[in-house]
Amino acid sequence: VYKRQILGDVYNFFFNSFARDGIDNHGGALIGYVYAPVANAQWDGTAMSASANYIGKDIWAHELMHGVTQHTSGLGPLRTQYQARGLNESISDMFAYGVDPANWTMGETSRAGTIRDIANPRLFGQPERIFDSGFSCTGEEHKINGPTNKAFNLMTAGGTFNGCTINGIGKEKSLAVIYKANTTYLRQSSGFFDFNNKVNQACGELYGAS
Repeated sequence: VYKRQILGDVYNFFFNSFARDGIDNHGGALIGYVYAPVANAQWDGTAMSASANYIGKDIWAHELMHGVTQHTSGLGPLRTQYQARGLNESISDMFAYGVDPANWTMGETSRAGTIRDIANPRLFGQPERIFDSGFSCTGEEHKINGPTNKAFNLMTAGGTFNGCTINGIGKEKSLAVIYKANTTYLRQSSGFFDFNNKVNQACGELYGAS
């Protein structure tokens, strides 16, 4: 029952927030399987699957967002598109927060426990800036999504970081900007520089250049 409720919550979030009718925007079914042998959660291009240890609203929202990205920007289909794959992971984290905005952590309600912190990536061994010593342009996608996760946190909630004070715009606006950038302007090979430009373009179109 809880699994079905999560799928319904994810559908309702995208429909109510962006008038999106399912992952493919054509009413396609949201499918989730629980398999004991799977020691993680994953999106396989058609459905998501997870072990019982990885049942949580934010985890499942993350995996299902991979499906939305697959049907829109298609970020990072090749293993060598490191930054695009990192962006894909980061955008899934952003919308996982959108569906489950109680806090900035990922997986805290699952049996597996917290696996990432969007607001403080370093807590889980991720870089929070592209100039951190732990950042690599060819790094693993679940690690190099730290800088864009942190940027989204600052964009949403604001804060002081790296000598700058940032005024947050709130999750409704920040998610709308990321959604427009991902569904309209990003490409399969987009990296962090392109992401910066396209997010600013989407923001300007939605809310004005200022």
